[in-house]
Amino acid sequence: MKRALKWIERGIDYDLDCGRPTICEFLQTVSPFDSVVDIGAGRGHDLSTAKKFSGNAILTGLDSNSERVRGLKDQGFNAFLMSIEKDKYPFASESIDVFIANQVLEHTKEIYFIFHEVTRCLRVGGHFIVGIPNIASLHNRFLLLMGIQPTQARNYGEHVRAFTKNDFVNFLSRVWPGGYEIESFRGSQFYPFPGFMARRLSLFLPNCSFCIYFLLRKTKKYYREFLDYPVTQGMGHQFYLGGTAEDEYSK
Repeated sequence: MKRALKWIERGIDYDLDCGRPTICEFLQTVSPFDSVVDIGAGRGHDLSTAKKFSGNAILTGLDSNSERVRGLKDQGFNAFLMSIEKDKYPFASESIDVFIANQVLEHTKEIYFIFHEVTRCLRVGGHFIVGIPNIASLHNRFLLLMGIQPTQARNYGEHVRAFTKNDFVNFLSRVWPGGYEIESFRGSQFYPFPGFMARRLSLFLPNCSFCIYFLLRKTKKYYREFLDYPVTQGMGHQFYLGGTAEDEYSK
């Protein structure tokens, strides 16, 4: 059994876990751009990809790890040490062309504050690239049939949120109807298949892929919808909703 698993692992392209080809495709689609912000930027892989398509763009990473922030600065990127869940993002309203959140949202609780700050800073017509693990991936469906916890939702792991395409789309449409248009949707990685098969299966069956990717376009002016929603639904006390003055979004 162990030998079989090792043989399978040899063919798996783990770069597909982070959707590198998909991020590249999305950034090429929306280029040229003047500014890109990667929240939870890590080691700067996605910012490096953005640089290929618009070398003169202002590229910025936000991260809560001081070592990673130093690494981003060493690569020539702007970088800020901060909590993306509680700190106001250091950008003027409607000033950023592209935001990226790749393999980040599943680690967070304060999704309303994150979407508020991203949407506040994103210009109308700007793009938000989101990559998230898919709890409805094919391998997770088989695990659930056997009574086994999905790999993206293990309680002893780092993830605190679970996503499917349907639930993510419902989140956007309920909280800010018509505010974001999905320009493109892709899947990436398809366990336990090798890279060349995983790419094809993800292309034709994105909803069964290990990770799902959205290219969102902001379609209208934003006020405070992502902060207001938890309050109107009676769950405001459960989430952090501070950090920004109301008069910036007065209707």
